[in-house]
Amino acid sequence: MKMCDSSKPTIATYFNSIASKWDSWEDLESLKFQFDKGLKRFGLRHDEHVLDVGCGTGNLTAAILRQLSEAGRIIAVDISSRMIEIAQTKIKDSRIQWICDSVECMTTYENVFDRVICYSVWPHLINSGIVVRLIQSMLKPGGELHIWHLKSREAINKTHAGASEAISNHLLVPASQIAALLEQSGFIIEETQDDDSGYLISAKKV
Repeated sequence: MKMCDSSKPTIATYFNSIASKWDSWEDLESLKFQFDKGLKRFGLRHDEHVLDVGCGTGNLTAAILRQLSEAGRIIAVDISSRMIEIAQTKIKDSRIQWICDSVECMTTYENVFDRVICYSVWPHLINSGIVVRLIQSMLKPGGELHIWHLKSREAINKTHAGASEAISNHLLVPASQIAALLEQSGFIIEETQDDDSGYLISAKKV
C-alpha cells in the first residue's frame, strides 16, 4: 500500500531490515505472560473489535486473539511489510485483518473499534496530534485507548537514540504530556504509568 507521509518509507525500510531478528530479541514466553496479564488489567472483553497499531511480528495480536471469542475481531496494522509477512506465517485466523500501512492513513474507520492498543509504537507515530484525533474518531463511545510499553521511557529512548538514523529521534515523551493531549481531544484518563517498570496511558473516549 502507499504511504501517506514521505518519511514513512525510511522508517518502513528500517523495520523491514530488522524484522527477521525481532522475535530473537524477545523472551517470547515472558512476553506472552506480560501481555496476558496486561490485557486482563485492561478488561478486554471477549467480543471486542480491536485495533492493534504497530503489530510488528504479531506477538500482541496473538495475545489478543487468546482473549477473544469467535465474535471478536482484530485489525492489525504496521508500516513494515516484512513484519506483517512474519506475523501472517505465525498466526492464521479469520478474525484478523492485516493492513500494511501507516495508521495515519486509516481514515475510513469511524466508530468501529472498542479498543485501540498502541504497543511499543507511539514514538514512531510522528504526527501525534493527528493520530490522537484519528483514534478518537475510530473508537466507539466508551471505547478505550492504551499506549503501552513494557520498558521504561528512559530505556526506550536510549535504544532509539543508538539505533538507525531512521528512528534515532523517535523519543517517548513523559506520560503526562500525552495524557494532556488526550484530554484536550475529549478522552478521560483512566491510568498512567511512567517509571522503571514500564509506560502506560489508558484513556476512554467520552
